Amino acid sequence: MITTEATASPAGLLRAYETAIINAGGTLVTGEAPSLMAAASAAFEASRQPSPWLTRCLGELASWVDYHQAVDEQWIDWAQREQKEIVSWSQAERGAIPEPRRGLIVVKGAPGSGKGTLAEDETLAGFWLHASTGAILRERGSDEQKARMKAGELLSDDEIIGIMDELLDSIDPNLLLSDGFPRTLKQAEWLVEQGKQGRFDPSRAVLLHVRAEKEACASRLRGRGRDDDNEAAIARRLAEDHELSEPVMAYLQANGFTLIEIDGNQAAEAAAQETFDRLFGSLSLAV
Repeated sequence: MITTEATASPAGLLRAYETAIINAGGTLVTGEAPSLMAAASAAFEASRQPSPWLTRCLGELASWVDYHQAVDEQWIDWAQREQKEIVSWSQAERGAIPEPRRGLIVVKGAPGSGKGTLAEDETLAGFWLHASTGAILRERGSDEQKARMKAGELLSDDEIIGIMDELLDSIDPNLLLSDGFPRTLKQAEWLVEQGKQGRFDPSRAVLLHVRAEKEACASRLRGRGRDDDNEAAIARRLAEDHELSEPVMAYLQANGFTLIEIDGNQAAEAAAQETFDRLFGSLSLAV
């Protein structure tokens, strides 16, 4: 169900509208129709910027409504009216809108920056496949590799690259949101080479950097209450991450990855909203 908190701004309204329409076929019940209708109508009036997702999803919604005749006639009439209005407005004001083309995303950020929370955001998960390096290694690593990792040993670059190579073969890399890879310059060089070989579209690749102040990161790490998150350990982790990440990010940018920086000092929900707006502003309408 759409809430007023989720639709506090025009951008939030549009996001809520798209999310509601996308999820309607699987989750909507008749009792939710009035609030959904109100939020969707408000979104359209506030934004007047329908995206390709609205046009496509409203078409899918019309088919869903035809199938579910139990839904009240008011909802059916509203869906059909909104579909006609948005499609008509889009064609008249913007011409034919192409299907959005997503690109591979690499998420970088210091420990405690909110990178992991952002990468797992449920809205982004509707458009990209989130792949945490740790989870991928635990899922795809050999028994011997898993035993070594459990003992605290780091896998070599070649081992991690081999596992990521298998992952890219099993998915569309243009739909990958990579959280934790590449970690080293050697891994970054390998990833860039895969783009040159045509495994993903380098012109669509994004480096999503969650930037947060050092003290904000340290405060969040202290709040986790882990035994190894003492002041010295936290300072060491932040320094090590900076030393590894800076050359990786510089290399990715030098090889065509578009940098999008997100303010990691803000609350997780605000960071997710900013990310959604920035990604869709740069990706969804590009031809």
